[in-house]
Amino acid sequence: MRKGTPLPAGTATARLASYTARVRSGDRIADEADIRDWLGGFTKAAVSEESVGLGGYGKVLTVLVSPTVGQDYEPGEDGEEDKLIESWTPRFRR
Repeated sequence: MRKGTPLPAGTATARLASYTARVRSGDRIADEADIRDWLGGFTKAAVSEESVGLGGYGKVLTVLVSPTVGQDYEPGEDGEEDKLIESWTPRFRR
């Protein structure tokens, strides 16, 4: 999701974020959600949605966990995994 995108209605994150005091106190909430609520698309899949208020930051951190979504990736022998790791390795200027 991009910055400024509204939270999906009816999700645990949206419920937590609607109570500023709970966010500021670091409350946690967990629930089941449909991946389509978060990512769109046509494939229905249940995910575990875990959200935590980040206190003074006034933000909510959400983690979506699924035993099936995104699990069909099999790195090939042509170095795909190495390329992926390389592309996500941070680089700093000297």
